[in-house]
Amino acid sequence: MLPLESFRAAPPHPQDSFILNVAKTVFSTLNINSPPQTLLWVSVVPKSIFDGSTIEGLARGNTRSASSDRCRFYKDAILLAEGMRGKLEPEEWKSLIASSVLFYKKFRTRLLVRLVGFSWAPLGLLLAGFFGALFVAAISGAPASVAFLFVPFLFLGVILVEGAYNQSVKNSWLLADRQSAELVGRLEFLTVLKKLESLGLPDIERRSGRKRITRFLLVDSPSIEERVRNVESRPVT
Repeated sequence: MLPLESFRAAPPHPQDSFILNVAKTVFSTLNINSPPQTLLWVSVVPKSIFDGSTIEGLARGNTRSASSDRCRFYKDAILLAEGMRGKLEPEEWKSLIASSVLFYKKFRTRLLVRLVGFSWAPLGLLLAGFFGALFVAAISGAPASVAFLFVPFLFLGVILVEGAYNQSVKNSWLLADRQSAELVGRLEFLTVLKKLESLGLPDIERRSGRKRITRFLLVDSPSIEERVRNVESRPVT
């Protein structure tokens, strides 16, 4: 487990204590234990088991780029993207913190079930089919190369499973947004999202500019535009 201080990328900001109090209030409102006790501005965050396949994490080992429109919780800290220092008022952070708390804390069971359902189970079946074909070939005298007919299906299965899991992760983020909007107020939530959109932050711009196939396979978070449409048009479920 990486030391907490190894993530610090910028010095504290004068508003840190106010943002931390907002985070503690969100934890209390959602009846979640162990609220954060410190705040760090970071450039990268530790990877989570719930992350999908993502461009931001491919070359970073056990970390990924910090998202400007997300929060990450690690040990007793809340980690916020360093590029967001001073960009939002403390109360405006409530929308982003609430969505992230719901995703990482409230949806853990839901995400674990989907991780198994979308990732491990299908791949396990494909591997079982491959080794089953090897076994049948061995006892029937057929050439073992017959089993390798499964190889293209294994690769295709990996691609489709990763894309499906990414979509599942994105849908969970969107659900967290809808529930957060009910908590903080839809107008307030949308105002914060649109303010983020207007800031022209590089990671948000890149995510919005990805082509559809890239978003499906290698992006596990919705764009700001998707988040806005989601809150404007869909009820809480």
